[in-house]
Amino acid sequence: MSTRELTPGRDQIKHFLIFIKDQPRDLFGILMKPKAILNFFLVEFQHRFLKNSRIAGFPYHLTIETGNFCTLHCPLCPTGQGKEGLPKGFLVSADFKKIIDEIGDYLLILELYNWGEPLLNKGFFEMIRYARNKNIIVTTSSNLNVFDDEMTRELIQSGLNLLMVSLDGASQETVETYQRGNNFAKVIGNIKKIVKEKRRLKSRKPLLQWKFFVTKYTEKEVPEAKRLAEEIGVNYVEFAKILCDMSQRFFLDPESQFENIKDWLPYDGRYSAYNNNFKRRKKALKNDCSSLWTRSVMNWDGTIFPCCNVYGKKWGFGNALEKGFAMIWNNEDYRSSRKRIANGKISVRKTICCICAQNQAMQ
Repeated sequence: MSTRELTPGRDQIKHFLIFIKDQPRDLFGILMKPKAILNFFLVEFQHRFLKNSRIAGFPYHLTIETGNFCTLHCPLCPTGQGKEGLPKGFLVSADFKKIIDEIGDYLLILELYNWGEPLLNKGFFEMIRYARNKNIIVTTSSNLNVFDDEMTRELIQSGLNLLMVSLDGASQETVETYQRGNNFAKVIGNIKKIVKEKRRLKSRKPLLQWKFFVTKYTEKEVPEAKRLAEEIGVNYVEFAKILCDMSQRFFLDPESQFENIKDWLPYDGRYSAYNNNFKRRKKALKNDCSSLWTRSVMNWDGTIFPCCNVYGKKWGFGNALEKGFAMIWNNEDYRSSRKRIANGKISVRKTICCICAQNQAMQ
């Protein structure tokens, strides 16, 4: 199979269809989940047409953080910066199972990562297997620095659908400009291990995606990354557009975001989310944030956030491990946020979504 280039972005329905096309057997598993199929159409109808603040149903896309430690020191990532604002720790399997047991029948997609390196969690593969046994499409993202032969076998046998490998460059020199502490040769070697073991086991899983954030330091290596991805057997390559400091994004308007990120922006406008002439982000979305209706995010300690880019415990919407997810999904924080995004209604309760909308910071 030749390497395909993905359009940057997180269009969850588009990517879901890509996974199913390349892993057709999993379609049968999804068809065995009538609750999830009904929930998908119910939630999409409410998001696209009703824009109601109280949702009948549950998110069909869930992000669960397995822990917020990382071996790299990326300068625009709060974990890489060593920034405070969230407690440090790892998700335990019992807590993971508690959430999946509550809403797993309604889930189509599960992302197992957020503010840290997921392979550092000792229970990571157990979590994947538990979710896959419920016919949930499972994806993760890793820098593949902490990896060995045993993990290679466990990864493939877990049933993981998609592994996104975060590697921002096609040589050690360029990778180090942003992913400080990364080892290019080790990562490429580990990708080759996975490809070799997949072929030995005659497994299509996991699909491999090389995610390459393009900066002015790395854009020169885009052609080499395409060539190398094809050579080593990666399924997809995505040349992603780098955005401003993740912990500050919602507090910055499009012009301020540009000022924050300008020293990293590529010269080739095709790979930039910002306009150098107007000195601002290219697209400022209004009243369009599907996450509040279709997906949710749980950090390792059970704190629920409306989106994977929110950093800071004070912006959490509640704790699902303490109250149960259903009690949070339609609480005052969620309803106030949906009203603000859908029709601009200002609520007494000022959530992170209200701040995001005010600054036109939505991505």
